Amino acid sequence: PINQGGGRISDRTGLVHLESQYTFSNNQDWWNVQVGGQARLYRLNSRGTFYADSSGPITTYEYRAYTSLNLKLFSEYFQPSISVRADGNEFISPRLTPRFAFSLRLDEAATSYLRFSLQHSYRLPNLVQQFQDLNLGVYRQINSLLSNTIDRYGLRDNYTLSSANLYR
Repeated sequence: PINQGGGRISDRTGLVHLESQYTFSNNQDWWNVQVGGQARLYRLNSRGTFYADSSGPITTYEYRAYTSLNLKLFSEYFQPSISVRADGNEFISPRLTPRFAFSLRLDEAATSYLRFSLQHSYRLPNLVQQFQDLNLGVYRQINSLLSNTIDRYGLRDNYTLSSANLYR
């Protein structure tokens, strides 16, 4: 394995993914409301060859929820929508991101549309960005949020205000 001077990375990571969406329309053609969500449970197990899991597997989770109001106005030529989404995980509190959009149908056959969207977005860090501890021989790449990894490599409070000011 790579953590013993070789080149092999072990990965026995597991994932449970749940996803659901429902559309409420009350049998109306001109509006609907969509609600949905996702949840993921990870069990990272690289045996210390890729993730910061040399002392045992890491279990972590993330989640998303959203709702959207969609309208069809003026014989479906104008279709505005407004939505909000929340994303979070074990280490990051949920963040809300709104989205406003509308589309204009340009022809009777509904083959041409003009779409506009305004959104504030946020992307959670992926697993590598949160838990990587990879020894590449000449250097070690660490992207871990785990306090035991931060302490293992002496990364906690490793600068002072005066050293930061000198850097400027």
